[in-house]
Amino acid sequence: MPELNDSISATPKASMKNKSWFRMQAGGPGDADIYIYDEIGFWGVTAKQFVSELNALGDITHINLHINSPGGDVFEGIAIFNALKNQGATITVYVDGVAASMASVIAMAG
Repeated sequence: MPELNDSISATPKASMKNKSWFRMQAGGPGDADIYIYDEIGFWGVTAKQFVSELNALGDITHINLHINSPGGDVFEGIAIFNALKNQGATITVYVDGVAASMASVIAMAG
């Protein structure tokens, strides 16, 4: 299970300025694991960051989406939801703790 203080992405880089926490990684061929363990919005996971990392994964057919989030900004969350739905992969959602408010809408992408 990932540590909450880690900052890992599809293109590995750590930034102390960017305190958001989410992780995307390719699994087996065509598979990806995505973890959203933060608030949705400029103080946490932004749509811009999320879409950039999602695109960096390349051509995937299945996503395991893990969520532990209290929710957040509606506009950022809708953009993340739409990016997941428009990606075309089958999405399996796991609520690892809580998917409240806007995070529950993102969970409906699966």
